[in-house]
Amino acid sequence: LASAGTLTVAVSPDTPNAANVAIGAAGATGVVFDKIKFTSANEAINLEAVKVSLQTDGTNHVPDVAAIHLYNGATEVSVAGYLTGTSASANVVHTFYLSGVQIPKDDSLTLTLKVDLNGTSQGGTSLDTPRFYVADVAGAADLSASHLKATGVSSGATITSAAGTPNPETATNFNEMTLVKTKPTFALTNGSPSGTTLVAATMNVLEFSVTADASGDVAFGSGDSITFTVLGNQFDSDTTTDTITVRRKDTSASVGTASAANSLDVDDTVAVTMTDTIAAGTSRTYYVEVTLTDYETDGDTFALKINSTSGHVVWDDGTSAGASVSNALTNGLPVTSGYVVNPT
Repeated sequence: LASAGTLTVAVSPDTPNAANVAIGAAGATGVVFDKIKFTSANEAINLEAVKVSLQTDGTNHVPDVAAIHLYNGATEVSVAGYLTGTSASANVVHTFYLSGVQIPKDDSLTLTLKVDLNGTSQGGTSLDTPRFYVADVAGAADLSASHLKATGVSSGATITSAAGTPNPETATNFNEMTLVKTKPTFALTNGSPSGTTLVAATMNVLEFSVTADASGDVAFGSGDSITFTVLGNQFDSDTTTDTITVRRKDTSASVGTASAANSLDVDDTVAVTMTDTIAAGTSRTYYVEVTLTDYETDGDTFALKINSTSGHVVWDDGTSAGASVSNALTNGLPVTSGYVVNPT
């Protein structure tokens, strides 16, 4: 008999980044959660089964999940999985029995875990963070010593598997998906000033748009806000009352303002409480006015940035659980204006 091959299992480099996933009221299908890379050595390997685990984190995520699927490229390689029980205090494990999955000798193959998610009217909950991983890949690939079943094509023997890097046995090596009913996408617009002459008065320094996902309205309501970070160069800092106002471009109506002494010095962050709603599947453009009376010196420059930082954009997805979504996963961020310049 030929000597048996070995198998190394790792998190694929193209596994998805952490993201907000809009589930709407009716759910979302085919959301890619994990990509798992299998690498053979010495012989081709038939991969016959894989157990995946829904991680326990103190919350029962089973109601969030309608079904799970395993794919090799565009081909589904097992029947869909349906989870039961609770993940509040222990992992919920599902075994995929595979068909036609062979890893070529001394080569790799990547399997993709796709998840159908329940909507908010079906059991899915905003701000839940279900995560899947392969809890045990080290040892004999017989579904007992590890969570895999694999045999060598030439040797016919049960394969010994091991964890690669990043280790798929560590749940946090797979990025977390955050469920939301809907979500905003920010973008810098073509109307945002850049290279404009800085006027030591009130002027428009940033223009951006917010697009609401088709799954629901995005609201800036009670306690919701956008935080702006001040960039630039300031040769002196006088005592001034600085005001920043966010306005709708279509009506010029103010949707939020903040005013305080010396609040627009370089490196300051200013939170503007917002009140507005963007209808599902539509976009709204805003511009930001600021008082720049303390940027009166030749060579002063000024710009604003909305960072992709937790708490810098706080919005409402229309559910009680998602009344103040404040994570660092808002699409399109950071958004940075061009610099306005006090000429020398």
